[in-house]
Amino acid sequence: MSYIGNSPVLHTTEYREEHTVTGSPQNLFNTLGYAPGYISVYRNGVRLAETEDFLATDGASVLLNENAEVGDIIAFEYRTEVTPISNNSIDVSKLNLLNDSIPIDAVNVTANSISIEALDGQIELDKINITADSISLDSIALTENGIPISAVNTAGLSANTAVIEGSSSGDLVRITQTGSGNALVVEDSSNPDSTPFVVDANGDVGIGTSSPGHKLTVAGYSNVAAANKLAIGDNADFQGLIHMDSATETLTIENTSDYPGRATIFKDNGTERMRIDSSGATRFGDTFVGDAWSINSGIFSQLGSSIPFAVASDSIVAVFNRHSTTGTVVEFKQGIGTAVGKIDVTASSTSYLTSSDYRLKENITEITDGITRVKQLNPSRFNFIADPDKTVDGFIANEVQDIVPEAISGEKDAVNEDGSIRPQGIDQSKLIPLLTAALQESIALIESQQSQIDALTARIETGESNGS
Repeated sequence: MSYIGNSPVLHTTEYREEHTVTGSPQNLFNTLGYAPGYISVYRNGVRLAETEDFLATDGASVLLNENAEVGDIIAFEYRTEVTPISNNSIDVSKLNLLNDSIPIDAVNVTANSISIEALDGQIELDKINITADSISLDSIALTENGIPISAVNTAGLSANTAVIEGSSSGDLVRITQTGSGNALVVEDSSNPDSTPFVVDANGDVGIGTSSPGHKLTVAGYSNVAAANKLAIGDNADFQGLIHMDSATETLTIENTSDYPGRATIFKDNGTERMRIDSSGATRFGDTFVGDAWSINSGIFSQLGSSIPFAVASDSIVAVFNRHSTTGTVVEFKQGIGTAVGKIDVTASSTSYLTSSDYRLKENITEITDGITRVKQLNPSRFNFIADPDKTVDGFIANEVQDIVPEAISGEKDAVNEDGSIRPQGIDQSKLIPLLTAALQESIALIESQQSQIDALTARIETGESNGS
């Protein structure tokens, strides 16, 4: 077979080295070894022409046709043959592992293995197993840029382990993908692995998937506790987990810490906006940790607590706005969802309504003791201890309890577990039916008395008329 130019050289590796001329001009330079016909020479960045400007025929040295001056930089880019392996043997004469031009001085071949020792302990390749035309490295550590190998130490490494170390300020490992394939694939089973670690040609990272659809895609397809979860944290005891369950189509954000004060916090530009603590209490706009009534400004919610929902503010606490139409803005339900009250609005007013449909009632009778019971009420004037400068009209709850019990909540002298009072309350609107009944009785009495007065007046007027 014929070729245009030089025929391809098998088993080669590309190298680049530079020499700066010092002391005096020179025209002869030694290299680490090149394949003749596969070398380029540059003088101060300008490529020289082979034969016209230099000769390179012996595979080791380069002769310039004219001297390079002091300070000139002579660079070589070339290919060199690597050690060929054939039929379980290695041609040591072509072995070209060096450390800054120091050749390896001892190569021991035993059966199908080779042990390479280096000068000054610079290179220690522990085991290279040769089978047919292949080499397997039981363990090897490559440092710096890998070629030439400056320090390889297998101590402490397990079988089939590769460690890359370096102290350079530049990139230690760089992978460039100019095609459409993946830039990096790490697999934990024989090829092809359906759940590898992948960096694709777009720079998207996939963990547990070979086809990431976003900058980071984490996927899993088993019922193992750790599957489908992205863990973020210092260690296994303090982690935040993000878990997508494809079976139930649910997204879970979990704080796995068992610290009593743990919380999941959401911030906006460094400012806390929402917190879910270990008790399940949720706070919006307030960072206070404590009872619901102690929040400064924000919303508190904790299902199952004595106060499952609280809102606090120094101005308007809550706004309920019904757009465009009139009707209900708040509805109150009890038990299994039975409506027991609501707040309705119109364009100009608000109505506070409680359930009163006749279809919800039975045993309907008239109130016949309205006046008697109203006379038992004891309207008073007083001030609350918390507001000593304001006197108001009202009732004392326990005094009303025996007269209109449905108007009163709580029990007289009740206290909480900590000894604080559990105050009674009154819904004064519940007194209206009794007051209405008493007023009706009074009207009936007035009308009866008016009839009697009218009759007496008529008799008097008739008597006076007859006497005249």
